[in-house]
Amino acid sequence: MNYPIDIKSGLVCLAFIAGILPSLTYSADVPVSYNVDPHALRSATAGSFISFELYADSACSTPVANTSIDIADPALLIKKITLSRVNGGPKVANISTLEYVMTGVSLTENLYLRVVGGNITPVGGDCQIQQRSAVSVSRPASPPQCVSTAVQSFAIQANSSRFFDNPACPAGYIATTPYCWTASTGVYNQGSGYNNNVNSNQTFCSWRNTTATQQTVFGGNMCCRVPASP
Repeated sequence: MNYPIDIKSGLVCLAFIAGILPSLTYSADVPVSYNVDPHALRSATAGSFISFELYADSACSTPVANTSIDIADPALLIKKITLSRVNGGPKVANISTLEYVMTGVSLTENLYLRVVGGNITPVGGDCQIQQRSAVSVSRPASPPQCVSTAVQSFAIQANSSRFFDNPACPAGYIATTPYCWTASTGVYNQGSGYNNNVNSNQTFCSWRNTTATQQTVFGGNMCCRVPASP
């Protein structure tokens, strides 16, 4: 005889959400750019690594994402910016711009970039705001689809304890939350959860009948699945 592991139904639901459902937050591929001194950059050589650090604040103290690449990585674009000045105006600085696409970034209201390593000398501050128009947002994961099974009745004998496996979920769905109910006085639910002793997708309800007659109890399942992203 299989004996269920006494796991509270709420924990079953939490485990499903934490371990099976993908994140429902937005992810994004974020093209970033960073202005640097081209003279310092010239001394960098292949094999030198630079780190792109994204932050959520202008002080670059709240990290969002981080990735390191070889400065010779072909995915890194280095553009020389030529600036003009009017007669009598102040001398303008020479600027090169590093351009790269960071993937899988969790979006915030604003994004700021710091690049370190590989002879990087920033121009215009070391914590540089990123253009909002540069953010390419991917679609979020689809929300879960959940259905309830039919409620099944079970007979429990007088002065006895017993558990019952609840109705099975439809194909493609995962059992997440057992439903246990009775209207009988003197009958008590002693626990519910996921039945780890059977090689199937089942939940259980455990009962104790303290009366002198047979009683009826009921059980069902909440079942969920995650559809493919649109």
